[in-house]
Amino acid sequence: MAYNDLSRAMDRMLTPWEGFFAVPTRMMDSARDARQVQDVYRSEMESVDGGYKLTFDVPGFAPEDLDLNVYPDHVTLKASQSKESKDGKVTRSISRDMSFDSPVDASSAEADLTNGVLTVSVKTSVASQGRKVAIGPAK
Repeated sequence: MAYNDLSRAMDRMLTPWEGFFAVPTRMMDSARDARQVQDVYRSEMESVDGGYKLTFDVPGFAPEDLDLNVYPDHVTLKASQSKESKDGKVTRSISRDMSFDSPVDASSAEADLTNGVLTVSVKTSVASQGRKVAIGPAK
């Protein structure tokens, strides 16, 4: 095998789209793309006095596109939107799941969508806040 043939074979093997390194390179590229999407659609949880404040970026989504569920131990948000275009149907979606450190009262949840930012406020459960117990004499 001539040097040029060997050199071309090595180049082809090391090229990200072919050869041995193709799959790991594509996996790294897709992970980078996922991080970029995550940066665009920010989601944050902040512990506030007596509860939590959650913020989700959902630009371009209307309230009817959002599906928000609050449970005692976590919150889920799913957003989906489909539009017809000349090239076919275009669909975009977001899914987030965040866990609480302390159980919350799901019935206390309030949500507001303003300028593409969904803000959710929820109070911690009375049972999760604990209470001081007085210690009496032994019986």
